[in-house]
Amino acid sequence: MGGTFVGIAALANGLGRELFADHSHIAIGRLTAIYGVGQIIGPIAATALATRADDYKPGLTIAGGVLALSAIALTTGLLRSASSSAGVGIGSAKL
Repeated sequence: MGGTFVGIAALANGLGRELFADHSHIAIGRLTAIYGVGQIIGPIAATALATRADDYKPGLTIAGGVLALSAIALTTGLLRSASSSAGVGIGSAKL
C-alpha cells in the first residue's frame, strides 16, 4: 500500500499546484504536512490495533479505507479542476 499512498500524494501535490497556481507553495506545504502527519500516526495506530486484536486485519482495513477516501477526494478534485479549466467554473478555490 505504501507505493499507492506515495502516488496519491504526488498526484495531490500536482493538483494543489494547479488549483492554487498563485499560492502553490502554500498548498503543497499543507499537503506535505498532512501527508507527514499520516506517516507518523498510521504506524502508531496500526501497531495499537494489531496489538489489541492480535491481527493486522483491522489496521489494513482502515488503511484501505483511507486509501479509498483519498482516491475519491483526488478524483473529485481532478473533476473540479477539469470542469473549471473547461470554462464551466465552479467558483474560485480558497486556501
